[in-house]
Amino acid sequence: MQEALALGDRICLMQDGEIVQCDTPNNILKNPKNDFVRHFLDSGNIAKPHLLPENKQAKDIITSLHLVGKNAPDSPVLNDDAKISDVIVALSKQDAIQIQNEQNEITGVITNADLTKFLANQLEEVGETK
Repeated sequence: MQEALALGDRICLMQDGEIVQCDTPNNILKNPKNDFVRHFLDSGNIAKPHLLPENKQAKDIITSLHLVGKNAPDSPVLNDDAKISDVIVALSKQDAIQIQNEQNEITGVITNADLTKFLANQLEEVGETK
């Protein structure tokens, strides 16, 4: 189950041949539809804190890791208020993305390594690392 949550775009849970809940891993973890889904998740020893920090934006990554001054002219551009999920999707297709502010100025560049470091820092903040 842990692998399905980590790798799947959508997960479908069934009970007695009927679909109980079909949704994204984050939505299933955050909003289990009924007791069956809740008990199923609890029985699998699922580490729930790996949920994406949805309140974070691209500019939070730039700021927290002090990524200003980097340059990647051939990389795609995202707005600095892009959600972390948008950053992840963009970086799954590219090695780096540029971040721009409301004035269309590039404020920094985020790489896959930067994203990993940011997410690791987030886990440390909630006490999920050893």
